Amino acid sequence: MSEKKTILILAYHQEIVRFFSDESRYKIVAVAACDFNYDKFKEHLPASASLFRVEDVIYNRDFEFFSQTLVKEFRETQRKVSYFLERLSARNWESDDLYYAALAFWNKFFATTKIDLVLNCHPEFGSPICSIPYAFAARANIPVYSIYTSSYTVYSLLDVAKNELIPLGNVACSKKTLLENSFFQSSSVTDSPWIKKLVKRCIGMVNYEMLVGLVRRISYRTQFGVRIPLYKYYLGYLYSFYLPKAYNRIASEPDLSEKYVFYALHLEPEAATGVRVAVNNQLVHIRMLAKSLPTGWKLYVKEHPTQFRLNREGFTYFLCSTRHFKSTGFYKELADIPNVELVSMSYNSKDLIENSQATASITGTVLLETTMAKKPVFAFEKEVSLFKDGPTCFSITSFGDLQTSFAKLESTSFSESDYEKTIDSAVSFCLPRTYSMDDVMKLLSEKDSRLNWF
Repeated sequence: MSEKKTILILAYHQEIVRFFSDESRYKIVAVAACDFNYDKFKEHLPASASLFRVEDVIYNRDFEFFSQTLVKEFRETQRKVSYFLERLSARNWESDDLYYAALAFWNKFFATTKIDLVLNCHPEFGSPICSIPYAFAARANIPVYSIYTSSYTVYSLLDVAKNELIPLGNVACSKKTLLENSFFQSSSVTDSPWIKKLVKRCIGMVNYEMLVGLVRRISYRTQFGVRIPLYKYYLGYLYSFYLPKAYNRIASEPDLSEKYVFYALHLEPEAATGVRVAVNNQLVHIRMLAKSLPTGWKLYVKEHPTQFRLNREGFTYFLCSTRHFKSTGFYKELADIPNVELVSMSYNSKDLIENSQATASITGTVLLETTMAKKPVFAFEKEVSLFKDGPTCFSITSFGDLQTSFAKLESTSFSESDYEKTIDSAVSFCLPRTYSMDDVMKLLSEKDSRLNWF
C-alpha cells in the first residue's frame, strides 16, 4: 500500500477538508484557524488532525528550535508578520516577541512533521499561521498553493512560491460569473426589531453601533489570537467618527469636464496593500502618477468607502490601528501634491470612472468596474491582480512605465474588442464559487511535478 500523503491546511475550508478526508489516501496533519472559529472547525476535522489557533503559535514558549541564524534567514517573513501585528496595534517589543515565538513553533513543526502539500484558502496577510509556514515550506521545496476570493463572486488559484495567479483553462468560470458583482449597489439594511429602535431612542446622541461594539468587545480581548488592550478599540471608535469629517473638509467636488485619471484608494490596513505587494505606500503611487500626467490633466483621488465605516460589525478589528494608517496628515499630504485633488465621499464613483481617461489602483475590483465601463486601467501590482495581459490594462512598476503608458493612452483608441480581451484575460484566472477540488488538484498535478502522486 502506498504511503499516505500529508496535507497542511492553513485556514479551515470545508471543501478542502472534505476532499482530503479520505484517510486511506491522505492525512490532514494540521489545520490552522483563528481563535474565534476554533470550536466550529474542530468538530468537522478527522480525529487524527491537529487544529492550531493563532494564540497556540504566537504564545508558544518552547524555544528549543530558535536561533539567531533562523532569524537572519527569515528577515523578509519577519517584515510581513510585523505588518500584520502592526494592524493589531501590537507594540514593537511585543511584535518581535510574538514573531520569534511563532518562528520557533513552525521550525519545530516542519522539522518533525512530514508535509507533502500546503494549502490555504485566504490571501497572504502576514499572519503567523500563514506567512511563516509559507516560508518554511518554500525552504523545504514543498508545494504551496492558495485558493482565495479575488472578486466578490469568484476564487483564484495562487502559486505562493512564485506569487503568481495560475491560468485555469477549462476549469475557469464563465465571464457571466465574474461580471455578476453588484457594483455601485448600496447594501440592503434589514429593518431593526422594535427593541433596537427603542434602545436607539433611549441613548439619543450616543452612537448605537459604537455602543454595541464596545460592549461586545469586552466579551473577547483577543483579535486573531493577539491580546489587544481594550482602550485601543475605544480610541478607534472615536477616531472613526472624526476622520471622515476631517477628510470632507479637505475634499471637493470634481470637474468632470476636465481630463483626469481617477485613483481609487485602498482600505488600509488590508492584505491587498500589505504583505502581498512590493510597494504598499499609496502616497508613492500617487506622487508618481501626478508627476507623469500629460499637461493639463488632473489626478482625482477618492477614499475607499469602507475606510470610514469601520465601526460596523465585521470590520471592528481594524479599529485598534486604523489611525496609524490613515490620518488627517495623510489626506493633507495628498492634497498638497500638484495636480492632485481629493474628491468628496458624497460623489458617485461610477461617474468618476465613466468620465475619466483611466482609473488607477494597486489592484481590486475597481479595475474590473473600470474595464466594464470601457475605460483603461493602471495596475500597480500585476502579480496579485486579475488584470495582467489585457490590451487595456497598463502594468506599472516604475516611473518609466507610467511615461510609456500615458504616451500610449494618448495615441491609442481602444476598441470594444480590446476591453473584451482584457475581461477574458481576467476570467482565465477565476474559479467559480462552486469549484471542484478534484479539478483543482488535477490542474496542479499537471503543472507541478512534485504533485505527481495525485
